[in-house]
Amino acid sequence: MSVLLETTEGNIVIDLFIDQQPLACYNFLKLCKLNYYFFTPFYNLHKDLIVSSGDPDYPENTDGDAINSFGDVNVNNTTVKQNKYLPVPNSQHEYVDNSIGLVSFVTKKDTNGKDLVIGSQFTISLTENTENLKSFSQVYFGKVVEGFQVLEKINLSVVENLETRRLLKDIRITHTHNIYDPFPDPNFMHKKKSTEMPSDIQIANMRIPDLVSEESLEDSSTYSALALELMDDLPHYQIKPSPRTLFVAKLNPITTSESLNIIFNRFGKVINCNVVADHKTNKSLCYGFVEFEDKQQADQAYSKLKDGCIIDGRNVVIDFSQSVKNMKLQR
Repeated sequence: MSVLLETTEGNIVIDLFIDQQPLACYNFLKLCKLNYYFFTPFYNLHKDLIVSSGDPDYPENTDGDAINSFGDVNVNNTTVKQNKYLPVPNSQHEYVDNSIGLVSFVTKKDTNGKDLVIGSQFTISLTENTENLKSFSQVYFGKVVEGFQVLEKINLSVVENLETRRLLKDIRITHTHNIYDPFPDPNFMHKKKSTEMPSDIQIANMRIPDLVSEESLEDSSTYSALALELMDDLPHYQIKPSPRTLFVAKLNPITTSESLNIIFNRFGKVINCNVVADHKTNKSLCYGFVEFEDKQQADQAYSKLKDGCIIDGRNVVIDFSQSVKNMKLQR
């Protein structure tokens, strides 16, 4: 069970502790599926220790909303009523492996002063020593397995001061992909629309790169254009994710774009196929994108392969892409 975060500095893959923390993992998976984390920055950087993210309106909010803020949810036959926060067990499983990249939800006490609850705000550890993390109120629910170069860039970022610990230059989440989600969707999911354009709050709080003059920043449209440039995305807010593009994950490292092309060509004309590689090592990141000539061909491939497809000895995961960048992921 994994989630891929696309960021402005590269991609991060997180494996989830489904068995140990099902409620926290449910919260993260469904918020990702709603595209709740779209254009969320990383912030509150403690160098060589920890960094926060997960509040889309930072710095104007505090901890964001849990998935049950949108409606009642049912997790493993347990119903959780609509509320801003999601209750989680007080118990914390120990994690003794190399802890760089340990992903946790920030916790707080419920109104009763006893139970722990979470919103959307999460942290990623930048240290190997879990003892150094115990002063933070959080519950572990996952571990970064790919994208440590992104964590290094975050860790080396300059902050404005030690009080706010806000990055001087934004690093933001641009898209999220659930590589595998074992939980049924709540009833309200289909009613919620994904966001494909930064909100006014996000644009107003962007840390603008040194790309334009101060005079041009007086025009609000410049902020929107810079937001899209920062995302390395397509240049118009009305562009939606392509219904012709499939996201393929958990590939064998030996699988190439060419072999992927051959497999999917059985279902129609493939006009673009890309196994994404690390831009430094050129090694496969074990996921990719396949774009068909028309939607019907993509639908056919998805319906035939979604319940089981083995490529180069690996049982891969196939879903429709939620990214509007598609083939631009190749670096």
